Amino acid sequence: MCLFTAVTGRPAFDFADPLDIIQGHLAGEVSFHNADENEDDAEAEVAADAAVGDDDSSASVASAAALRHSWSVFQRAVLKLLSKSVDLGERYQSADGALSDLRYCLDVAVGARPPQSDFALGRTDLQGTFQVSQKLHGRDAQVQQLLAAYAQLLPPFSRGPQSVFVAGFSGIGQKKEKEEEQ
Repeated sequence: MCLFTAVTGRPAFDFADPLDIIQGHLAGEVSFHNADENEDDAEAEVAADAAVGDDDSSASVASAAALRHSWSVFQRAVLKLLSKSVDLGERYQSADGALSDLRYCLDVAVGARPPQSDFALGRTDLQGTFQVSQKLHGRDAQVQQLLAAYAQLLPPFSRGPQSVFVAGFSGIGQKKEKEEEQ
């Protein structure tokens, strides 16, 4: 959160109610959308400066492209650092992986290495333990049953209060199934 605030100049969750701020930190998704507007202005300014006509204009345009690429990768890295998902690939699994991606951004920004258009975050991010995905797989029929039961509660089909029971052994995903339905 500190890195996001330092880069954007605004808090990640700017709410009046302290409970909303806590909820944002626990479950909210962060966005660079306000920073993107400022980025577009800065990019236009860099492009205009490069087009002024000095002898190094092609080098300036190339460095402006490298800076745009570096900024884009940096934004994705920060969002990956702030991800709430426990699924592999959606957040960093080690500090080494995050540091490697941030080092890449710095190296591209200062011209120490060329930008890679197909740069994938977390390539050097290794995890020492096996982790099962938290996503539901193969439960489409059960989720459709829950959605159909929920539709029965809405007008004009509503017949008053109804109950739906989800059963199964512990650890097979009843809670995730209900959350997906919501």
